[in-house]
Amino acid sequence: MNTEHADRNLEPDSTKEWTLSQERQFMEDLVQKRFNFLLLVFTFLIGGALAAKSQVQLKIILTLGWFLFALVSATVFRAYVKLDELLKILHEDPSHPISIVQKRIKTRSFSLFGVQWMIGALIPCLGTVGLLFVTVLAWLGCVKVK
Repeated sequence: MNTEHADRNLEPDSTKEWTLSQERQFMEDLVQKRFNFLLLVFTFLIGGALAAKSQVQLKIILTLGWFLFALVSATVFRAYVKLDELLKILHEDPSHPISIVQKRIKTRSFSLFGVQWMIGALIPCLGTVGLLFVTVLAWLGCVKVK
């Protein structure tokens, strides 16, 4: 699939009306891209911490990395909150495909649960708190470079 073409379809056009469905699609894409960037920041942070050659280096990497991770987490959460509100609005419209599909899913014998809150809120929050905990332990001397 040509993602460049797909991204152009998500841009507002002054000649067309921007719909809630287009906004939902845009916000889902934004949450996914920001979450992927969050994972990249986390990967580089852990890699940098493991490659630290001194305790000072470790403290600097963890402190700056935690700060950057927290900022990116905030952007993921902000986009998730907007997406969640959009989905609530679209679920209220009985003629919208999202609402129709949701009604059909509820008739199944097994239950599905949403995972968007994990991607948009739980993982960024746990990651930020966990990294802060490790950073504080490094500053206290409990986490040391080998």
